[in-house]
Amino acid sequence: MDAGLDSGPILARRRVPIAPDETAETLERRLAVVAADLLDEALGPWLEGRLAPQPQVGEPTLTRPLRRDDGRLDPSRPAVELERRVRAFQPWPGTYLETATGRLLVRAATVEPSVPGDEPGRLVGAGDGLALATAEGRLRLLLVQPAGGRLMTGAEYRRGRPGVVGARVVGGTAGVAEGRLATTGEPAEADDARPRGRGRREDGARGEARDSADGDRRPDDRDAADLRNGADGASVR
Repeated sequence: MDAGLDSGPILARRRVPIAPDETAETLERRLAVVAADLLDEALGPWLEGRLAPQPQVGEPTLTRPLRRDDGRLDPSRPAVELERRVRAFQPWPGTYLETATGRLLVRAATVEPSVPGDEPGRLVGAGDGLALATAEGRLRLLLVQPAGGRLMTGAEYRRGRPGVVGARVVGGTAGVAEGRLATTGEPAEADDARPRGRGRREDGARGEARDSADGDRRPDDRDAADLRNGADGASVR
């Protein structure tokens, strides 16, 4: 352990691939198992002096706690980015659309190509289902949940609300830029934020489970960041 932020040496690491449909929740569970095994393997050799610490490379990137408003899906962004947010922001803050009839939680989605005439911000028909037209591509809504309602497929939601096709959603996300949480010193509101960790190190590691002498980071911080940015690996300490 040292006095820096996420700056201690690496004692052991393991690469862990991220599946295309991985969510922050499923990835955290897998990494917890990998990290426990790695700790069990590394602790004895470390105490016996048989592990040589390796210095980390790169600088930590700071972020702020996630807030509920970060989960609002902005149709001015590409559909591929929004789909990653749907997976990365589970369980908190979740992702949603603001519609004229209220908030619609988006639990699962997939990306489809745009169709001529699509207008970003409008809900459009996609087969018997529903999709959001975005700046680049469509975000097909696979599982949704109306405020105060039950979880249902996009097709079920559309059948119960025939007039939803063609409706506009309210766009924009607070404090989010270019697919990553903006670095900011502003404090999160106490009733609308949950702590996610202190920072992450961009060291080029693709899917590594690592034991470090300053292991004070929760796995979901880096996991959510990797999912948002489309990385194919994750780190845990």
